[in-house]
Amino acid sequence: MVFKHYTKDDTLIIKGAAIILICLHNFFHWLPPSPGENEFLFFADCINNLFSMLAEKPQEFVNILFSYFGHFGVQMFLFVSGYGLAVSMQKNEKNWLPFFWERIKKLYPLLIVGVLFLFLTTILAEGRIFSDTEQTELCYKLFFIHTLVPGSALTLNGPWWFFALILQLYIFFPLLYRLTKRFGWKAFLSICIISYAIIYIYKFKLGLFDGEMIMMNTPGHLPEFCLGILLATNRQPKMSIIWLIAAVALFVLGNFYKYFYPLTFLAITIITIFIYQGLKAIPIRKQIVKKSLVYIGGLSMAIFAVHGALRIPVLKFAKLHDGALWHILGAIVFCIVVWCASIAAKKIYELLTKPLAPIHIKDCLASRISGGAVQIGMILFLVTVMVYYTYTAIDIRQDDFISSGEVAESGIIETNDTYTRITRFDIDKHYTNIKVEGSLEYRTIDANGKTIPIVIEIPDVQWKMIELPAEYASNEYKEFHFSYSYITPFVTKLKKVPLKIYFWNNNNERGEFRNAKVSISH
Repeated sequence: MVFKHYTKDDTLIIKGAAIILICLHNFFHWLPPSPGENEFLFFADCINNLFSMLAEKPQEFVNILFSYFGHFGVQMFLFVSGYGLAVSMQKNEKNWLPFFWERIKKLYPLLIVGVLFLFLTTILAEGRIFSDTEQTELCYKLFFIHTLVPGSALTLNGPWWFFALILQLYIFFPLLYRLTKRFGWKAFLSICIISYAIIYIYKFKLGLFDGEMIMMNTPGHLPEFCLGILLATNRQPKMSIIWLIAAVALFVLGNFYKYFYPLTFLAITIITIFIYQGLKAIPIRKQIVKKSLVYIGGLSMAIFAVHGALRIPVLKFAKLHDGALWHILGAIVFCIVVWCASIAAKKIYELLTKPLAPIHIKDCLASRISGGAVQIGMILFLVTVMVYYTYTAIDIRQDDFISSGEVAESGIIETNDTYTRITRFDIDKHYTNIKVEGSLEYRTIDANGKTIPIVIEIPDVQWKMIELPAEYASNEYKEFHFSYSYITPFVTKLKKVPLKIYFWNNNNERGEFRNAKVSISH
């Protein structure tokens, strides 16, 4: 297949389809039944849940399919972004600083608009303002470092993790563009090899945050972005049908086996390219679908910025009743609300960008030198952060025993006991990593009761909930083991803070535990 280069409308159509997938995914995966998704982490049960739920509740197929597959719209955005940037660079090549400035003066106001809508939604829907912890998380996002801080990427507004990723790709783009333009397929394949090598080392060798962090940052999605650059810089790129067959095979395998999972993102990108090329070859008399997608594509970034904040109040409406039709009605209401808000958001965005539009940085020797220094500094910062996490991950050793704390070996949890302490340990030194291991015997007191989750908390730093499986909802004692490794973010120091482990009885259940043991090491 000879790849036919995209027009402006083509890129808008792809963006329109992508943002629809993303919006509906981010709405539906909060509504039952949701099979889960393999976006940042791989769960073997997700694909089994997909088929079992489709079999049990076929009327909920819209909910189930968007919940599982919708997040792949991100790959379409990444591909089109790489493609569009490369086309623009070919028309007017710039050094790094002018290029980066043109991108950041569009990206930052978009984030500000998103923050404004989130702030207003929090006030109107929840009757409060941002808490101290949320203000800290907001600061991480305003500096675009939230994907580099464990546990912060999806706080406040989950979809905003993409802001940090795309900024990192802007940092690397001119280098990726020049390499790809000069060496073509060789450069693309080399970048893929490097990217996947980093992913497999971090995800499967080191197990660093279960590989979640690496999938939220540059190495996790370089191949899709660089494929867009490759196709844009190649005059008549040809893609063999073997690419499509291999992509389908890898996509299927990646949904069943964890070692193929990182390849699913590039695979779905290739599949999407073939599908769209095929659709372009089909003459369509009625242009309403095309025009609608072009229109939505033009609003896509505004939709992306605001939709995460608006789903919370609409989800409350969608959860009033159970049933496929009611859930679809909730999704329609959500789309209408997001559409209206995005029109307003785009107007505000245009007002914010208007004063910045005339400000340009000239492509001269001074900007090349200063821009090169800034770019190198940013790359070194990203590398330093990843080296820090690599070192601390390798440095975790179970034999470096700290303390077990004062453990409550047994106890009864009544319905009015919101918090039931297991242990508390006061951290009096600066540790870069902490490993918690524990075991206890647990049973429910009521025959129809549910299990009560265990929480590992470092106040204002980390909050980890560990669910006891449904099999522990039994009147007979069963032994439960739990472990959790915590690596200190590069922006945080653990000193003179408590580490708490407790049962969090958020559903007013009754339970009992005994023979509790906890050890803390680093």
